[in-house]
Amino acid sequence: MEQLDRVIRLKSGAFYEKQIGLVSFNVNSSCVGPLFFGQIAGADPAAKVEIAGSDQKLNYPGEGRHFEIAGNNDEIKITGECSKIEILGHDNKITLDAVGIIQLVGHNNLVTYHQGLTGQKPKIETMGENNKVIAAKE
Repeated sequence: MEQLDRVIRLKSGAFYEKQIGLVSFNVNSSCVGPLFFGQIAGADPAAKVEIAGSDQKLNYPGEGRHFEIAGNNDEIKITGECSKIEILGHDNKITLDAVGIIQLVGHNNLVTYHQGLTGQKPKIETMGENNKVIAAKE
């Protein structure tokens, strides 16, 4: 059976490639601006943190900011409040204290959050296989 490749152009101009059947993603490392899904209306672009790279272990204070993560095999912890997090890649482990919106593109990503910003569950959007978003047990 022949494998199909498709390349999707994201709103920022970044590309990701998905090989149907193999489910692999390649991330363009020169992403600038929103990686996908667009921005929150009224969000301050200066309050956005862009993280690119693979095989990293990082910690950030949330400070109410919007985070964009493009990479593979990263372990990232964001303490405090995070308005939105966008993840593009595979095999990432992200830990969040409080978050409003979680968006995932890739596979085998694990996002653990302690609470949503409004006291309710965060809004979750995911595209890819075996992505998991779970509430941490306290």
